[in-house]
Amino acid sequence: MIGSDYVIIWLYMDDMLIFGTNVSVVNETKRLLSSLFEMQDLGEADVILGIKLSKTKSGFSLCRSHYIEKMLKDLILVMWYL
Repeated sequence: MIGSDYVIIWLYMDDMLIFGTNVSVVNETKRLLSSLFEMQDLGEADVILGIKLSKTKSGFSLCRSHYIEKMLKDLILVMWYL
């Protein structure tokens, strides 16, 4: 936390999601981490851990339907091969 701004870093295996209240603080955090570790900036996240992220006027929306659709498609494929 820097003043009233904060950055949250969400790590899972080899994936990292960085977000916060101030874009310049987020960018500075990414620059610092890039200087310490080998990493790529893949831009804004669309899906992470099966959760679809969408921007809204008031913030962000999280939706699990992406994960459910994928699981149903996988189930149909498994049933097809039985």
